[in-house]
Amino acid sequence: MVEKFKRVLSSIREVVSGVFSGFAEAGALDAVELECSEYEHVFLLLLFGSLIGIPSPPLTLTLRLLPHIVDELRVLEQRSRRASDMIADLVSSLGLEL
Repeated sequence: MVEKFKRVLSSIREVVSGVFSGFAEAGALDAVELECSEYEHVFLLLLFGSLIGIPSPPLTLTLRLLPHIVDELRVLEQRSRRASDMIADLVSSLGLEL
């Protein structure tokens, strides 16, 4: 009876430990995803900074790197289409890109 109680207590301890480590991993994963998103924005700004007055790299380098930023260009195009839509801007600022 005591051994069964110890096994149950041990399994409960493992579950609680797993839940807490899952919360910690989820927070770390969110931070890494946010940082990756920021790096993508900086990368896009470096390549197309000439649109806002920042010196850009040579055209040949930009064209060779173009396949790596296709997704970012799609997001940029979607944002430019709905530039006057206030609700879309709010949803975009909350990180809910559709």
